[in-house]
Amino acid sequence: MRLAMAKLGIDPTEDPATWHWDSYWRLFSTVEGVIEDATLRREVEKIWRKANQVVWSDREHNRMKYTTDAIDVSREPQQTIFPLDARKTYEYSPATGYAFVRYVNRDVPRMQIVQRQESGWVNWGTNGENEYPEMPSGSTIFSAYGRFDDVEAQAARLEMPVVASPGVIERFYPL
Repeated sequence: MRLAMAKLGIDPTEDPATWHWDSYWRLFSTVEGVIEDATLRREVEKIWRKANQVVWSDREHNRMKYTTDAIDVSREPQQTIFPLDARKTYEYSPATGYAFVRYVNRDVPRMQIVQRQESGWVNWGTNGENEYPEMPSGSTIFSAYGRFDDVEAQAARLEMPVVASPGVIERFYPL
């Protein structure tokens, strides 16, 4: 592992909690190829099991499993939340007044929403820890972007199917 870290310029004495998130991806990336495939699989399995133990035992993290209130991701300690059994989410920028509203037609067992205020970067995914996909097969995501008076009402509108009916198309020409 130290050799792989050295190849990527990661100080092995540095606390991994202080690393830039990109260091984790690069270290365990098959594209970078700094760790042999068999070792990589073994290490990722250990990390996955440990991460799940930590997350599910973290009282602060798990309090969000039982709320229906809006959560300001940028104010959460890890700037990451994992909504459980959710269908509707939205991201809102008070600076611009714009919101990105999403509705999924089936409950997603676990989503991941990350916001980093330093970079303005947002990640919305239908996955839990370690990128394990949790979107049910056959799901459809509906989304809307704009300035909405009520984002919850907008999310409710996304639930309604678009209905088209055949009819006469009238054209109006200026005189």
